[in-house]
Amino acid sequence: MQTTGLIVGAADGLHDDGWCWGETRLTLTATVDATEFRLGVWFKPEEQGASRVLMTVGTDKSAPVVEFVDLGEPKEFRLPVSWRNGEVMSVRIATPHKMSRAPGEQRDIAFALISLAAG
Repeated sequence: MQTTGLIVGAADGLHDDGWCWGETRLTLTATVDATEFRLGVWFKPEEQGASRVLMTVGTDKSAPVVEFVDLGEPKEFRLPVSWRNGEVMSVRIATPHKMSRAPGEQRDIAFALISLAAG
């Protein structure tokens, strides 16, 4: 995962390899003054099921953004923020979608966090 202008503190739902659970919470600290927060994700294409998923990205410094994301295509979310150097910001990334391989067997859809940036 590429980071610019921030430091990742706590990360609930983010694995060391950049893959995330269906709901991931981050605590970030700005290393620059920022008016925009950018977050890049990529959803693994699935053999069965939807070709798009709904995703919500929100922070404690901005209103949440809810958009559809195409599986297999990188997606960048941009949120306006007022984030000063040294301030901490909480981020929530979530998708309600589940994948099924067999009847009664559901799991969170896999997505990778590819970038976080403050600017």
